[in-house]
Amino acid sequence: MCFLAGYYMIYLMLSWAPTLLKHSGASVQQYSLAFALINFGSAVATVTVGRLMDKVRNPYRILQGGFILGFLSLVAFGCFADRSFLVIASISVLCGLFIAGTVSGLVALVTFSYPNDITGSAVGWAYAVGRGGATLAPLVGGILIGLNWTVFEICASNAMDALIIVGIIAILATHSAGVRKAARTAC
Repeated sequence: MCFLAGYYMIYLMLSWAPTLLKHSGASVQQYSLAFALINFGSAVATVTVGRLMDKVRNPYRILQGGFILGFLSLVAFGCFADRSFLVIASISVLCGLFIAGTVSGLVALVTFSYPNDITGSAVGWAYAVGRGGATLAPLVGGILIGLNWTVFEICASNAMDALIIVGIIAILATHSAGVRKAARTAC
């Protein structure tokens, strides 16, 4: 579910950010640069999220915090998409950091959540399910634009996926802690 919702959010941003910015009055140069900045933020965050997850005691919290910030950044993108280019550029970097970058940390989540002997299969299945979200996002985005939803309505409604992911990660963290505790007790 995390991969489905996470890839949905990434591909909604990647597929529709230029169109949403164009609807808000941005020029071709502005929405092209904003699109590049989303990818820049993603690249920086991918490295940063991995390092943070290695260094903290509870890596689940890193992902939860990232997705909460991803929710806020996508809502901000919807709120401020018609503002100055500096605002658009800043929020685009934040979306890349906290949406696309945090989704990259989900691979580590899979390795924490499944036994070592099936981790490879689990990662493969997670990516396969995530591709379902990636396929669905452009379709849903197109439908919402066709229904004349505003940029804010599209961003705010789809940002809710980040909060769903936070809840799922909380359930996984609780389950994983119980499994580790049971394993220690059995030894």
